[in-house]
Amino acid sequence: MKAQLPALLKTLLFAVLAFFVTNSMAAIQEDIDVDGYDKVLIPYNHGRIKNTSEYSRGRYPSLKQNMQFMLFFDENSTTGYYVQTEDSAGNQTDWEIRDVNGKRTLRLKFYAATKPNIIKQTITIEPDKPYLAAAEKYKAWAFQQYWAKRKPSKMDSVKYIVLGSSSYFTWLKNTALPPLLDRFEEPDTNINNPATATWLTLWRDRLFDVGYPRYEPDTQHGVFSDLLSWLKSRGSLPIPFLNGTHWDVTMSDPDGPSGPIYSDDYMIKDSNGNLTNFGTGQNLAYVCPGEQIWKDIILNARNNKLLDSNGIKSDGVYYDVVASTEPFLCNNPAHSHAPNDPLNWQQSYRQILADTDGVVMIEGSAEIYIDLTDVFLMHLKTDEAGRVPLWDAVYGTITRTAGWYVDANNQTPTGTMAAFKEARSFGSRTWGSPILTHNGSNSWNYQMNMLNSGYEDVINMISAAPVMIEDGSNGVDNWWGSGNISNVFDADYGKNVIQKTGAGVAHTDYPEWTYTGTNARWSVKRTNPNDMISGFKVTTVSNKIVYLYYTDASVTAAPILTGTGPYYIYHGIGIAPSVNGWQIIDRDLEVDLRSQMPAETIAQVKQFLMFNNPGSVADIKLFPRLP
Repeated sequence: MKAQLPALLKTLLFAVLAFFVTNSMAAIQEDIDVDGYDKVLIPYNHGRIKNTSEYSRGRYPSLKQNMQFMLFFDENSTTGYYVQTEDSAGNQTDWEIRDVNGKRTLRLKFYAATKPNIIKQTITIEPDKPYLAAAEKYKAWAFQQYWAKRKPSKMDSVKYIVLGSSSYFTWLKNTALPPLLDRFEEPDTNINNPATATWLTLWRDRLFDVGYPRYEPDTQHGVFSDLLSWLKSRGSLPIPFLNGTHWDVTMSDPDGPSGPIYSDDYMIKDSNGNLTNFGTGQNLAYVCPGEQIWKDIILNARNNKLLDSNGIKSDGVYYDVVASTEPFLCNNPAHSHAPNDPLNWQQSYRQILADTDGVVMIEGSAEIYIDLTDVFLMHLKTDEAGRVPLWDAVYGTITRTAGWYVDANNQTPTGTMAAFKEARSFGSRTWGSPILTHNGSNSWNYQMNMLNSGYEDVINMISAAPVMIEDGSNGVDNWWGSGNISNVFDADYGKNVIQKTGAGVAHTDYPEWTYTGTNARWSVKRTNPNDMISGFKVTTVSNKIVYLYYTDASVTAAPILTGTGPYYIYHGIGIAPSVNGWQIIDRDLEVDLRSQMPAETIAQVKQFLMFNNPGSVADIKLFPRLP
């Protein structure tokens, strides 16, 4: 009995502590009167507007509540009621709309020990785009937080995510993928600048939602390592699937004889000691990510299971569920963290992501993972009413998103183009279907349809070579301006260029262009590098005229917006100026536009301009984007 006493006392003390922690946390809540408002803007996935009578709850940070605010308003109103919390740590918080004594109330339930500051403010909104004002309000705070950082990566050049969702590796390599990759990649393309990524969903020796976390490759239908090597040789970035959150309770051993044996001690448990299960009728339970054993399993799978034929791990990995599901409070007495620690889930998965090498793609859109993620898989479905591009309005300039839906009954060139336009209006930077099922499904049929001649225009808009607008070989007939404009040979550049001397402006002449490419590259040489300005005139889908100007003088300054139509946006060129030397400038015009006008999408690029001091330009190119 004496030997059992310490363990018994430990259990009793933990239970008492859990009781007080749980109840004290539950008491930290605030009810906010939102009665009388018909609509609510919620940060659900890309963004959603719902009737307040329909919405129930979402837990931050997850796909269902991926940012810390809501906006309440009425149809056609010019004002809305903005509610935001300022929790810089990213603790779990429940947002719930309730009826309390006949009145509609927003209940905020905080699991942190201290309640964060809450903003409650009436703001001016546009009746047809109420999310814009809320996005700007939230962005001012969110961009000061740790997660709001740009993460350059190999994914920046990826145009298309190919879905390789089949365990038949030989079939993929020899039959299905080659003609599709031919449309985007050349053999032996530099893997550091890939045009495609291949998302490999079914590569294990088991199907979805069984046998996690066992990650042994299928050996019956080809060699997985050879497929990874082949994809690399084609320039395509392989992104194999790993489930980041589940353990199949019927699977005792995840990775062979040396793997850990399943134990409830690894699992998330509620205050009653019950496991937290995934779905109904399945044997999957959520693992506590704070346990070192889980970090070891996930990183072992990433580092030692996704290997090519040379024993080199893949350049990318996809973590399923991590940023989509709501974080769970863990009350397991076997764990080292405090009971119901409101940061255990988030901090633990952030550590796993931070320790993961290569490109990281995750499901969902919880904002706290932005700085550690290269691309978010965010499903777009045409049957979801009330969707708005809120995520893109807030985070479009610093995140790359993928995933959209093509109606199975409308997989035609016209229907596909419409789906592309919709995906782009929601900020998708990488095109590809998110559907997981394998060959024979709507998703795979869609990709194979892309090989048909009827899809040539769609393919070209994604993959075509850049359009050379000005290479300096055609004189100055296409130029006009108030300065002196000439076509001269530049010894430093080694070819003819367009040169402007004296004051004034030089720009391409009428008729204006109708180009749809929005990735721009041009070479400049400045006589005075402190204030030489060059840029583009563009029109937007909503028929606005915008001038995007790039100036050395503001190379490190925040972009600014002036004018009320036409609009003028001034950016730094992004690189240090060179005195009397040539430099290449690369800009994503769409990103630069949306940094100040987040709801706009470029329809056409109309002109190139240069002014403010003497200088020269050459090799102005536009890389195609979808119209």
